[in-house]
Amino acid sequence: FHEMLSNREATRYWSTLPHTTLSETHTWITQSTTHTHDYAILLKTTNEVIGKIGYFGPEIGFLLHPRVWGQGYASEALGGFLQVLWEGEIEVV
Repeated sequence: FHEMLSNREATRYWSTLPHTTLSETHTWITQSTTHTHDYAILLKTTNEVIGKIGYFGPEIGFLLHPRVWGQGYASEALGGFLQVLWEGEIEVV
């Protein structure tokens, strides 16, 4: 996650400035795990974390590592996330 969250290009439209320390990312991860609407995006073949997706009020937000951009992972993650959302596993407020 730190690789993504410290990348200026990846966080251009993110809600915070790029992280500058591992400690900052660790704090962010700790706080994110208490948010039940956040999910890691994993590369199926290796289980490597390549991003995250979550529901925040009326918005769905996601972050992907730039090295996997343009490969369809955002669309695939969104499709799976919407399915979970529609099945009622996530409470829509």
